[in-house]
Amino acid sequence: MKIRIIATLSVISIIAGVGWHQTKHLSELRARQQKAQREAALLGIETGRHDDVIHKTDRPIVPKPPVNKQSVADTMAFIMEFEAAKSRPGNTKEQSNEGYRKLFELFDCLNASQVRQLLAEIDSHEELPEAARKSLGRFAVTSLLRRSPGDGLDLYVETQDQSGEQAGNSEVERALSFWAEKDADAALEWIRRNLTAHPDSINDPAKAKVIAKISTKNRKLAFQLIGELGVETPATATQYIMSAAKTAEERIAAVADLREYLPNIEDKNERFRAGDYALATIGTTLTHDGFDTATQWAISANLTDSELASFGSSFGRAVKDGEQSKWMDWFGERLPNGLCARPIRQVMLYWSEEDYKAAGAWINSAPDGTMKQVAISTYASAVSDFEPEAAVQWAVTLPPGHPAQDLSQLAEKGPRRRSRRRGIRETVSDPARSLTLKNHAGTTRHARQVLGGFTVEVHLDRVGSFTPPPSPSCSLDRGIPRGVADRGKLR
Repeated sequence: MKIRIIATLSVISIIAGVGWHQTKHLSELRARQQKAQREAALLGIETGRHDDVIHKTDRPIVPKPPVNKQSVADTMAFIMEFEAAKSRPGNTKEQSNEGYRKLFELFDCLNASQVRQLLAEIDSHEELPEAARKSLGRFAVTSLLRRSPGDGLDLYVETQDQSGEQAGNSEVERALSFWAEKDADAALEWIRRNLTAHPDSINDPAKAKVIAKISTKNRKLAFQLIGELGVETPATATQYIMSAAKTAEERIAAVADLREYLPNIEDKNERFRAGDYALATIGTTLTHDGFDTATQWAISANLTDSELASFGSSFGRAVKDGEQSKWMDWFGERLPNGLCARPIRQVMLYWSEEDYKAAGAWINSAPDGTMKQVAISTYASAVSDFEPEAAVQWAVTLPPGHPAQDLSQLAEKGPRRRSRRRGIRETVSDPARSLTLKNHAGTTRHARQVLGGFTVEVHLDRVGSFTPPPSPSCSLDRGIPRGVADRGKLR
């Protein structure tokens, strides 16, 4: 009896000892937790509830809905009825449109598993035309793409023919771009998973758009991804990265990261384009904001001469009206002769089409040199469409052997082509004798033209023509070179 009591007491003491040690350990853990919570509070870190070591989340757990086979069956039944109705006599366009609306509503209710099952059902109905089966399947998958890009992309690249899609307009590209706006990391992970299995489905623009979104959080990583994701044309990605930089400071930082990245491109042509197109993107964007904003940024960014030439390499159409001469003078002063050509050509190309008289006046006052020669050759080429004789007059002022002095082509240009100058089309049937003006907008305006001492007014809401008297001084006010008209070469 005594032995049993002693044994029982021994077991109790052991259990009590273990329980005491566990209680002590739990108390230590709670003390450590409370200390950590106090330190976190001092640092401003939110830790949630403090009363329990483990607590239930306040967010409700929503179980995934089971696949509703009836939904798939209902959708398939409607498809069969809809396809049959389209071929019935008397079916109206309004009825077809209503049928499509209902069909898309049914597609929008299906999850990924249901869409996959529906595709199998559609393919099994061989009585449906092949074209109908393909389009119905595509509609169902693209509906899923819009609602759930991740699931939709998996299904799309597995089941849909993409041979007819073009870069810049593919479903995968659009879906990845949309997804990246919401969750760029998830979109990037999908690309990484599918690059090997579906390389043709993920084109450069698709990669670039995701990379650009990544750049808003980590630009250095974005530049690294150009190589990692195998972007074949790096310039596509660098342009998107630059477009993602929205403030002056972000653009300066982006240029610094671009300079660091470019040496990693082995092909020298691709390396040049990657830098050139990126800086041109910034130049065009800032030019829309005006001359002062754009030039101040360019100065603050400490662009090199070659970078500055790239900055102005495609901004011509973005130049604000009235600022053309400012840009011409600014680039002419800042860039050496060999590098000023592209910016000067950009400004002059669009300026001569918008207001060729003002452009010609600027050339007349410009100092001699490469800048003026570039401006003249660009101007002569542009105005040759509607003022061929004026183009010839300018071309002869260029140095001998200049490419723009191929006067035979310019002189042969006759009546044609449209000038984009402020909505007016001028057709020159005989440049020295007559001129026809027409207002595309159809509003009543007047044009005044001084011709050999006579002032002719034309109502521009209808076609009018006039024949000026032959006169050595008849220059049609074409902005031709100073002194040339005085010699009577243009009549």
